[in-house]
Amino acid sequence: RVFLHSYKIEGCPNQGTPASMNFFSLQIDGNDWKVLKLAALYFAAACAGIWFSFRDIQAAAILPASGVGLAMMFLCGRDIWRAITLGSLFANTLLFYLVDGSLTWTGALTSVLLAAAATFQIILGYKLILHFFQKKNLFQRAGQIFKFIGIAFITGLAGSTVGTLIMAGT
Repeated sequence: RVFLHSYKIEGCPNQGTPASMNFFSLQIDGNDWKVLKLAALYFAAACAGIWFSFRDIQAAAILPASGVGLAMMFLCGRDIWRAITLGSLFANTLLFYLVDGSLTWTGALTSVLLAAAATFQIILGYKLILHFFQKKNLFQRAGQIFKFIGIAFITGLAGSTVGTLIMAGT
């Protein structure tokens, strides 16, 4: 049997549900379904970003998937990184398939690396927000708002820099 994972996602509702399904030799438990659902949500947000992209230069004007991924991280905990990576991998693979008409090894490798970069960006933002903010009284002072804008700038810069380096290297 192949087990997708046996980790618990803390903070997500219905954590202890015994929902499982045997499909041939694949066992999918309740936590795996949550990861797959959240990956589908991230994928949908990434597809919305692709829809808003500039066609000539293939650059996205907005990245709703980053915000959705960060919100998922705060709602379900940092163990949800698998859903972010999976959703980003599917979105990047779809994008390379739509642009080239087929998926090459270079496109597949670039998709994997870009999924890792997207996950890194969201984990970086999650860690920075936890480091610089207390959980209560968020955005009560102007200084906190500027800190949040600075964190958004840093994570956006880190993600776009890593993504550009990946695209230039492959």
